[in-house]
Amino acid sequence: MTGGFIIVDCTIDLARRASFLDMAVAFGLFRSGGDSVERTAADICRYFKMKVEAADIQPTFTRMLEQQQIALHPKKPAHYVMTSAGQAAFECVFFGFMRFVDGGQNRFSLAALWQLATANLDAIVDPVTRDLKIDPERLFGPKKETH
Repeated sequence: MTGGFIIVDCTIDLARRASFLDMAVAFGLFRSGGDSVERTAADICRYFKMKVEAADIQPTFTRMLEQQQIALHPKKPAHYVMTSAGQAAFECVFFGFMRFVDGGQNRFSLAALWQLATANLDAIVDPVTRDLKIDPERLFGPKKETH
């Protein structure tokens, strides 16, 4: 592990398998530290402003569990957490996707974007004003990571 990040090479198989729903599930689990299928469905429904039921996303949880990207929470029944392998996989896909979005121009700090994407939102967003509690300048600037 280097600088808090697990370095992993993406394979075409990994990139091909990761769907947008997989990413939404992963980020929900990163942020919450462990959540249920029902709560994740409610979050996706809220963020995407669409109807999503637990049954709609249960197959994604089942597949991610079989691929050992997530595991049952050790203390909370019917809750899931990211595994270290799952974290490495989704970190790899996220960094690749963000480099693709940026067109390889390094206009964003990928580490800061990763921190924002995986942070407990209550810790970084003011609940009243909805303003970021972190300096938004950290999201921009030359890439210092080796991802």
